[in-house]
Amino acid sequence: MKHKLVIKLKQHTPLIHFQHDQEGATLRASEVKPKLDRFILSRLGQGNYQAGIDQAKANGWLIGKGDHPALDYRMRIEAKAIEKLDINERQKYTQRHAQRDKPFIQQGNVKYLAKVRRSDRKKIFDLKPYPLFFANLDSDYCNSDEYRRFSFTDEPIVMILLSRNTSLYNYISDPDLMNDFFFQTNFGTRQSKGFGSFGIVKNDSFYRPRLSQYRFKLDMDMWEDINYIDEEFKKVFECIELFYKTLRGGINLKNGHGETLFYFKSLSYLYADGFLNAKWDKRKIKEEFYRIDRNINPNTYDIRDMLGFSTSEQWLSYGDSVEKSSDVADRMQSPILFKPIYDDDKSIYTINILFQDEKVNMDGFKGGQNVTVHSKNHHGPDFRIDLPQSFSTNSFFNYVFNQIDFDISSHVDEDYQEHVYYEVLEDIFSQIKNNLR
Repeated sequence: MKHKLVIKLKQHTPLIHFQHDQEGATLRASEVKPKLDRFILSRLGQGNYQAGIDQAKANGWLIGKGDHPALDYRMRIEAKAIEKLDINERQKYTQRHAQRDKPFIQQGNVKYLAKVRRSDRKKIFDLKPYPLFFANLDSDYCNSDEYRRFSFTDEPIVMILLSRNTSLYNYISDPDLMNDFFFQTNFGTRQSKGFGSFGIVKNDSFYRPRLSQYRFKLDMDMWEDINYIDEEFKKVFECIELFYKTLRGGINLKNGHGETLFYFKSLSYLYADGFLNAKWDKRKIKEEFYRIDRNINPNTYDIRDMLGFSTSEQWLSYGDSVEKSSDVADRMQSPILFKPIYDDDKSIYTINILFQDEKVNMDGFKGGQNVTVHSKNHHGPDFRIDLPQSFSTNSFFNYVFNQIDFDISSHVDEDYQEHVYYEVLEDIFSQIKNNLR
């Protein structure tokens, strides 16, 4: 007897799709099933993936002889009314651009700013960056093979699971399991930053509400400049990006004359200074490469890379690029997962903040003990910064929001409290703190 499970899904945020130009470019079983299999096997093994595989094999739940950890069910996903949305905007060609003799591309009566791509000297549109996504900036906007677009549908997506294995079917048809999976998982590119968020629709019998401990809401009716859904998405990701910057690198917004418009000292700095009694990595890099006065504290910890490790970062103020390397990892995805969930009835996004230290193998990254730092323009010799072995994302958030009860009004100078960034962040931090009470 073949068992059939049908669940309706809602798409909350757009999917950055590699094959957006193909028909049916949406959530796909080829991505969902392997992730769901791993989730189920980890849960079956009480957090131990290999133990889950062994148990599933003993249960006869694996495909074939069980040589590969794939569970014995088939999945089909059906979606309709899929929209393709541009990610980046083209920039209008202005008089200032003309005065500086910048290149342009003309379409009809409209001129757009252009640039000459270094790799092949081709003239392409100079696109505006999108919050939290940078991959399109050197792509040809007119070439579907290069330029990625958003995939989105406002219609319910149907996920169908088929299995002849009764005990496996009974296990995977648990509503709590399915709701937990979609709550803890995003899809496509830039998943940790909130892209590709899906969940079970409210009127489906399998729906169970989920909320994270740390969260904040964005009320779309509060923004008067939003007229289209792509503008709504951009506002959501602008707010997520703004909040994420406060955690990791801080914010130093300047105008065209180099004057500071808004400044927010990173919360990673507060954690290093207050909790670890150490200087943070950004200060150490400035001391070693750019010859600022040395802080007398002999201890330094690399805090920013605990929130996501990449091998290169730009130090534009110093005309430099800093490269980092670890003996055990080329990169580590951010342990912070943003899970936006949209409420149609209220026009509100709830931005859930989830911790995934185990999923990104933070302990494995910490096992390297330190990170080597290199100045590409050779401002100084390479050096190493220790990784804090006691760090966890939960301890970081607990310190900020519980132990020191972070107060943005005393953290941000009064000179910057009239800026719109302050207004947005004040609301976000206030909500997070209130939800903890």
